[in-house]
Amino acid sequence: MNQDFAKIRPEPLLDRKVVQAPPKWHLMLAGMSVGVVLGICGCALFYLSGFIPPLAPRTSSISANASDMRPTEEADSEILIEPKLELEFFTALSDWEVPVNTIPVKISQQSGINLEIDKPFTAYLLQTGAFIQKELADTEANRLQAMGINAQVKKQDLPGRILFLVQSGPYQDSTTLNETERMLRENRVSSMRLLIQ
Repeated sequence: MNQDFAKIRPEPLLDRKVVQAPPKWHLMLAGMSVGVVLGICGCALFYLSGFIPPLAPRTSSISANASDMRPTEEADSEILIEPKLELEFFTALSDWEVPVNTIPVKISQQSGINLEIDKPFTAYLLQTGAFIQKELADTEANRLQAMGINAQVKKQDLPGRILFLVQSGPYQDSTTLNETERMLRENRVSSMRLLIQ
């Protein structure tokens, strides 16, 4: 079995095919588009960060254009002089001031008490709560009675529901009313004055 190896053709799988390189302009376009997108995103993030210095005011560009037309000495003097802020409130206030001759009068506490006595005082109730459940109203009334305030629960019929009002009083003079309100404020209990008619 003699074989002539010189006449054997190589198999097609073993043949090397030359692969052509992709065109370079595709890579260039892809790189440029990625660069543009990254640049726009970077500028947007920098703008949103707030580290951009403020732009020069438009008045400086207008004054620069005007200074080209004028002599340089006038332009320098205008640049150095800043406009002064003038507030009219402080100057106009003296125009509204009315001088009045007054004599200070000392008011003693006794005269202040007499003024209160002279006023007719109407009777007031103090209401500290309005509850739907009677048990909660009773609890609030017991808490007020523990503080030394005479409180009672009153039933109030309203359309569609019934409320239980926690009230104290009636108070015939302002001193006991004010004292009771002060005591309620010290214990952080909100109250409301009700005028008895």
